[in-house]
Amino acid sequence: MRLGMHSNRRPGRFTHALAGLCLLLAAACGAALPGEEAVDLSTYAAPLGSCSPDVTPPSVRCQPEGGIRECIAYGYIVQDFDLVTASDNCGITFSSHSLGNLGGVGSTSTSVSYWDAAGNAAGCSSQWSIVDSSPPTVTLNGQVQIVLAYGASYVEAGAYSSDICDGSLDWRMNRSGGFSTSVPGIYPITYSVADSVGHVTQRTRLVTVLPQTDCTAQLAAPVLMLQGRHEETLECGRNTWSEPGALAADACGAVTVHTYNSGQDPYGPGPNSKAEGRYTVQYLAWNGQGTTSAERKVMVQDTLPPILRLKGPMRMTHTCGSAWVDPGVLATDSCYGDVSSSVQTTGSVNGWAEGTYTVTYQARDPGGHLSNIQNRVVEVVDCP
Repeated sequence: MRLGMHSNRRPGRFTHALAGLCLLLAAACGAALPGEEAVDLSTYAAPLGSCSPDVTPPSVRCQPEGGIRECIAYGYIVQDFDLVTASDNCGITFSSHSLGNLGGVGSTSTSVSYWDAAGNAAGCSSQWSIVDSSPPTVTLNGQVQIVLAYGASYVEAGAYSSDICDGSLDWRMNRSGGFSTSVPGIYPITYSVADSVGHVTQRTRLVTVLPQTDCTAQLAAPVLMLQGRHEETLECGRNTWSEPGALAADACGAVTVHTYNSGQDPYGPGPNSKAEGRYTVQYLAWNGQGTTSAERKVMVQDTLPPILRLKGPMRMTHTCGSAWVDPGVLATDSCYGDVSSSVQTTGSVNGWAEGTYTVTYQARDPGGHLSNIQNRVVEVVDCP
């Protein structure tokens, strides 16, 4: 789908050609040429001669691998012009680009087209990998912790869910748990949902139904419920850690939960979503009858490969007689950042021997994931 067209008009060559034509017509009609002694007609005539007629389309090349993008419902991506090299013997006048669809996991492509003044056109495209590394969200309507008198009426407020890739997931949400207000106790009502790639999120509402008599006579150690799952997985460098929290209650109502190493308490920095590893968050709740504890394990892992991009053009022309200088590449990884030092290069260019050479690059991150492969073609010309 074409987003639109924008102008990259470069009038310099056309203006010179037009000026040259006007000067030639003036001379043919006997008019004096302004500054005649200083005018070099070849300045105007050369572009005109080389571009009339212009039958050569622009030279356009895209790096084939664009990179990795997160899935976004109804989202689009435009061509990254850092991946494009374009030129034309008579100048490029217009360009347009098409959109890639971010609305589903898999791959998509973006493309760009260029036109010169004669209407000759050429284009290219880049492929992008679309991933979904973010779980859905579940939001409870109303209070997350409720205390009810014995026999009181109760209407469950419900919840809603959404996912950055799938959009609304209300229709896929499941609810578990129930109770009667004529039976004192502590009751969890849990809502859970899975997105299209299997990420699961759950949230719990904790309801305490008080006894008819003094609740302190029935006190026991608190019931402790984690919001979310006991084991969570984050994609290193792409997901961020957000503490889901926990709820606790006893026969008399809500009990305070004390959190350790959540990143939101003074007892530890919490899981580092930019460093692979296994992290533990601890929860404690207590009353006069005892202490209840729970742990959440958070695994930060790197499953995505680095992305490799060429510096400089994909095709180069080198004049014979000197060493060819490699512009290099840039390799970046979501988890480890710049991993350009890991790039392996195969192939070489003999700057003193005419011919066409191919140089191939590939990177590896510390986790062993291999990047996409990039090739550069170098043509050595004009050897004696």
